[in-house]
Amino acid sequence: MLRAGLFSEENLNMLRKVLVFYLAVGSNCKAEDVPNKFSSFPHIDNITFSQVRAQLLPVLSNKEKFDYIVAKQNVRQFLEGFLLFDEKEQEFIRLFHQRLYHPEVLFGEGDIANRLSLHPIALWKCRPQNLQT
Repeated sequence: MLRAGLFSEENLNMLRKVLVFYLAVGSNCKAEDVPNKFSSFPHIDNITFSQVRAQLLPVLSNKEKFDYIVAKQNVRQFLEGFLLFDEKEQEFIRLFHQRLYHPEVLFGEGDIANRLSLHPIALWKCRPQNLQT
């Protein structure tokens, strides 16, 4: 999909922001434990050819050649460059781990930040310490 140019730069930036959001919201780690980038992807190494054969190859054209080893290398290389967090993304993570929820830091002012301002899990995780049970 990436080689075919199916995603615009804007779409890729939004995808990274969504990943940052859910990494922050779905994580139990401390802000200082969240790197400013992800560079290790051990789960990619655990993908077996039998998984690829069962789940991916059936949806590819019979004419399309697919090298599973090269694909894993390409995915790893893409992710290493894609998951470099910019200053605003790092700031969102830092604030979130201080229980300060500001989706506008990550998404800017607008509809997405407004809708995410009511995200129930994010609000629950950022509630005051004395209300936690």
